[in-house]
Amino acid sequence: MTPMGAADHGCATGHRGALRARGGYLDRLATAIAASRGAGIAVTYVTVAFRPGYPEVSARNKSFSAIAGTGRFTGGDPKRTDPGRHRSGTR
Repeated sequence: MTPMGAADHGCATGHRGALRARGGYLDRLATAIAASRGAGIAVTYVTVAFRPGYPEVSARNKSFSAIAGTGRFTGGDPKRTDPGRHRSGTR
């Protein structure tokens, strides 16, 4: 399972309540991660980050071109977090 959105959409403290309210997304994600680890399946976290000016983003990429120029997902983004910081349980 790839928890797309866990890091990309800034699961920073401010967003956690909204994600929990939307059907318990973070709770279901935590359950899936724990079950995967229990079954010996590797769980991988990916951090998405871009250089200033977003030279990596193609205008044809609808997801990333929507955030290009917003300052999000760059080294200076205050909402960018380490996904491991929000991990519960053991590795």
